[in-house]
Amino acid sequence: MAAARDRILASPKAKRLAAGQGLDLGLLAEAGHPQPYHVADLDRLRAPRGWSVSTARADATALDALLRQAKAGPDSARLFAAFTAGAWRQVFGQDPGVAIQRPDGQPEGDGAPLLTDLTAGRLTGYMPAGGLALAVARDGAAVSLTLAFSETALPFASAAAWLDDLAARIEDPVRQLV
Repeated sequence: MAAARDRILASPKAKRLAAGQGLDLGLLAEAGHPQPYHVADLDRLRAPRGWSVSTARADATALDALLRQAKAGPDSARLFAAFTAGAWRQVFGQDPGVAIQRPDGQPEGDGAPLLTDLTAGRLTGYMPAGGLALAVARDGAAVSLTLAFSETALPFASAAAWLDDLAARIEDPVRQLV
């Protein structure tokens, strides 16, 4: 489909982000997705085949204030794992085993989902080749959440409810305690 690649219509921001992330907008054209492309369309290029991707942003103002008051800074990966487990319990009524993937590649724990804490660096997302995965990253004064999942194992409505509850816990950390 060379004709589909002749001219790609996309917003300047989508073009810039796609180029910076090594994403080929021509693949969307070849797949028949209507143009012009916007930033939201880039998720289709990031998702491993057969997987869905959902993202959320949570204001981290209350979380940051709570962390400043803490005497010893908690391990952010474990903190986000606790929030993840709490949101899972709220939505699904059971305790998950949350595994943590450190940016240095060292896994911790066993279970699903796999949580990758990227808050200490510049990365904004990570999606392994398979399995339920959640990446947590900083986005200025907010926390960015990226969830990769199979809709055959986790329907979108359930994934959206879980991700929304997790974002609410980050915005209001006291919610984790109740």
